[in-house]
Parts: sequence; structure tokens; C-alpha cells
Amino acid sequence: MNPHVKRAGVYALMLLANVCQNHTFASPASGVHDTIAAFYSHSMLELSGHPIHAVDFIQSVQPLAIQEMNKYHIPASIILAQAILESGYGLSPLAQEANNFFGIKANRWNMTTFLYKGDRYRSYDGLYYSFDDHSQFLLEKPVFQNLVQRRDLSYTSWLYGLEATGYAEDPFYIVKLRDIIERFALYRLDELVPQSSS
Repeated sequence: MNPHVKRAGVYALMLLANVCQNHTFASPASGVHDTIAAFYSHSMLELSGHPIHAVDFIQSVQPLAIQEMNKYHIPASIILAQAILESGYGLSPLAQEANNFFGIKANRWNMTTFLYKGDRYRSYDGLYYSFDDHSQFLLEKPVFQNLVQRRDLSYTSWLYGLEATGYAEDPFYIVKLRDIIERFALYRLDELVPQSSS
């Protein structure tokens, strides 16, 4: 598809979503927007030629990443790339057995935990809870609070933030995230934010 036609389609759907947000419907307007965004986002990404397990994982969780972006103003590209890297496309034992898709360790005695490679990790009842907790985990840090206040959805800004906070022990963590974001064109998802939220 011609990229200009595709972009025009995105904006047309975004316009429809924003109209829906200003009227009363049986379902919440944010749900309308997220549904439209998730439906169209499948054709925005560069998924051809990649392993089927990678494509399946991305398509299954990208609606959650978009939802989290619209709720917390964290780029969907960052959320999705971290889920891919930390969970190995959802195939890691931590993701499979504890619904922990971001490798977040347990830091409170009163939370449900899962023992993995000698460490205690947070365990969740489902996929949604893992994604939502990851968003709140990021927003505990002032550097990300500042990005949210500025409504900065640039994935490069968030990569710098992750690097500045020493988010991961892997010295190549940021490089790997950037590669995932650019390989699958995940940054295109960051355009799918409602007009009133930008």
C-alpha cells in the first residue's frame, strides 16, 4: 500500500475516534478509540518476513500497548519493545508461568511472586495486569514523570530515559530495544493517540 494512502487512512480513523470521544455512546469513547486503533495498527507495522511466533505475539499484545499509551502517555513502541525483549515474544518461562512479560522483580513481601533463576519476580493473574504494572513501575521514576508531563511520546526520548536510569544490567539493552522498534516499525503505533491526549 502507498505509504501516503496508509497515513491518510490512519488520520481518517483517528478523526472518527475523536468524533466518538465527543459524543455519548453505550461504550466508553476511549474503548472506541482503542478498538479502532488496534484494528488499523496491524497494517501499520513491518511484520512480513518475520517468524510467525513473533508476528502472533506482536499482534496479540499491541492493543494492550496502545491502551497503556492512551492511559499513561508512555509510547506504545517502548511498551511493546520491552515486552518483546524481556519475554522473548511471550515464550519465556516467566511470561508463560507467571504472566510477567517485563521481567519485573518482586520488591514487596505482600505480593504474589514466582521464583525464577534464583530470584523472586512479580506474578500476575493475567496479561493486562502485567502491562499495567509495568506502566506504573516506569512512572515511579522522575525522569519518566517529566516525559509524561511534557506529553513526549518520542521513543528516542524514552530510550534515553531508560538509559539514564540504568533500567537494565545489559549494556546493550537500549541498542536492542531500538533495533526492535525500528525493525518492526513500532514507532508508528505512537501516532495512535487521541487528539485530546496529545
